[in-house]
Amino acid sequence: MYLFFETEARSKKDRGLVTIGKIYQLKGAAWWFIVILRKNVIKVNPSVNKLPALSENNRIFAMYNKKHNNMKKVIVISTSLRVGSNSDMLADQFVEGAKAAGNEVEKIALTGKTISFCKGCLACQKLGKCVIKDDANGIMQKVLEADVVCWATPIYYYEMSGQMKTLIDRMNAMYSLDYKFRDIYLLTTAAEDEPEVPKRAEAGLTGWVDCYPKSRLAATLFCGGVDAPRTIEGNSKLHEAYELGKNV
Repeated sequence: MYLFFETEARSKKDRGLVTIGKIYQLKGAAWWFIVILRKNVIKVNPSVNKLPALSENNRIFAMYNKKHNNMKKVIVISTSLRVGSNSDMLADQFVEGAKAAGNEVEKIALTGKTISFCKGCLACQKLGKCVIKDDANGIMQKVLEADVVCWATPIYYYEMSGQMKTLIDRMNAMYSLDYKFRDIYLLTTAAEDEPEVPKRAEAGLTGWVDCYPKSRLAATLFCGGVDAPRTIEGNSKLHEAYELGKNV
C-alpha cells in the first residue's frame, strides 16, 4: 500500500501524483504513513485528515488513493440467528483478519433483519431493486459495492441456513446490474464433523457465484463438531478464519 502526494511542482505522470512513502505497521494496531520529504520524516495516522504544518516550499496535500493500493472493501454476512452462534464467531475472526490487513470491512448480521420470501414476480429485473420493502435491498446494495463477500452460515440438514438462501433469492435484482465483487468466501459450522457435511451448502453458493462470471468462490472453511452455542471457543478453526480474512 502506498501514500500519494500532489505537489506544487506537478509531474506529467499520474496527473501530478508521485509515490514518496510506504505504509508500515508500528507497535500497536494502528497503521502509520512514514513519509520522507526533503530529509524530513513525517508520521501520519490514517485517521488524521491533515499533515503537520510545513514550510511554503514543502506545502503538499496528502491523498489516500485507493486505486493505487491493495485495500479492499469487504462485506461479511453472518446469517445465523442464534445467540452465541458458532458460525458468527467464525465470521468475527474473518472480520478481524481482514481489518488487520488494512481493508475496509463491514459485518452484516441477519439477526433483527426483516427479509421476506421472494415472490418470483421478476419486477426487480426492470426496477433494479426488489419491490418488497424490507432489509434485503440495503444489503444487496452493499454487496454490489464490495470487492469481497464472505458468507457465514450454520449447516442445517446438510445445507445452508434458510435465511441465507432467502437473502440470496431476494438479491435477484443484482443479476441485471453491474457488480464489483470478485472473491467470495464461505464459512460453515455444524454438529457433524465429516468432510462432506458442508458440500451441499458449498454447491448451493456456487450456483449463485456462477451467475456472476467475474466472481469466483475463492475459499471455504468448515468447522465441524460444534453444536451448542459457543462450542467453537478455543477451536483452531477460529485462527484459520482470521488468517483467511487477513489474506483476502
